[in-house]
Amino acid sequence: MTDEIPCVEYYHGVGIHDGQPRERIERKVKPALDFVFNLDDVPALLNYAGDVSKPPEARQLAGVKLLAMYHIAAEERRVRPDIDPDHVWALFAGLDSQAWRSRRRYCTLMDESPEAELREIPLSEH
Repeated sequence: MTDEIPCVEYYHGVGIHDGQPRERIERKVKPALDFVFNLDDVPALLNYAGDVSKPPEARQLAGVKLLAMYHIAAEERRVRPDIDPDHVWALFAGLDSQAWRSRRRYCTLMDESPEAELREIPLSEH
């Protein structure tokens, strides 16, 4: 059994989590993924990955992009982005985990705050 949140579809190669209305996926999640997909600014990606008001899928994409930029620079012996990979991992840890998924908000249990968007209908316990 896996702890990963099931995906209802993939967009730009990123899984879109279940448990959200189609209207939210089209209005918020996909535009957020478009935005992050086209973003190359390290500080902006770092801020996005840690912003609990953004869709989890887009936050995760921002974090993965940062880690990829860091590791590609290292492999090519270029100057690495000024980030701490462990900190980046921490920013999006649990965003694809059913166990850490908030039932009331679009975030992790660790991220629950008024800034995180409320779910239209809370998720049921598994």
